[in-house]
Amino acid sequence: LRQLSGPYDVIHDDGWFGAQPSYYDELARLLRPGGALVMSNWFLLEHALTGDSPVDWSQFAGPRWTNDIQVYARRLVSDERFDVSFIQRPAMALAYKR
Repeated sequence: LRQLSGPYDVIHDDGWFGAQPSYYDELARLLRPGGALVMSNWFLLEHALTGDSPVDWSQFAGPRWTNDIQVYARRLVSDERFDVSFIQRPAMALAYKR
């Protein structure tokens, strides 16, 4: 990502959201003001909040995945660079860069 110059109008991040990705700040850097960051795979947040998960995500995301995904969601919504909405079906987050 550091080799990309941007800015981009839309970035789609279809990564793993068991925790905040290491490239999070690079995505913010690459997105132009007024651009949209589309993030898939937020079903993990629902699973963490409800405790109702069809899969034991700890084998993939570690034993603290429920905490890690909630910490990331709180960081995302409190990031002053973005206005964020979560969509339940399909489970995704949309962030508009201010």
